Amino acid sequence: MTLLTMPIEDGSGDETDLLEGLNGLLATFGPSIAVEVEALCVGSVRESIATLAQHEGAMQKHPMAIFLVAESQGGGGAELHMRAAAMGYAPSLHCLGVHFETGEEEVRDLVQAYRCYLTAAEKGYVPSMLNLGKLYLTGSMLGQGGEGGGQKARQWLQKAAQNGCRESALLLTRF
Repeated sequence: MTLLTMPIEDGSGDETDLLEGLNGLLATFGPSIAVEVEALCVGSVRESIATLAQHEGAMQKHPMAIFLVAESQGGGGAELHMRAAAMGYAPSLHCLGVHFETGEEEVRDLVQAYRCYLTAAEKGYVPSMLNLGKLYLTGSMLGQGGEGGGQKARQWLQKAAQNGCRESALLLTRF
């Protein structure tokens, strides 16, 4: 199966992640979704994601499909992110961390945000490494379920920087 290489611009700023996700679904479900691939030629990328992810079995077996549908719903995908996170999918764990950190639609819960970021970071998810470093750097975790302080901030920011995160490298100049 040929993977997609077309440029995607839907204004969301996450075109690369969307393309990777579509290719992941195509690679997983292969020829059984060949007909749905034609949908990629028409309509938006997010509509195409919804079409592919709704394919028989995708939403039950593949946390990436659940993640993509959650992302295609914009801010209303927290319940789907919880489902994918329960399957151990790091990007959904990260999204839940952001959800808890910012308090979107609910009360802000830094301990839950910390737990989500930590689990995703331990799975190697770089954006969660960055966010953990920021929580420690700002002192947000002092007395709230995480060890606070510069040493932990430095540790996570270094891990993120070693994995190509430019923002982490800039934050490390504070030390």
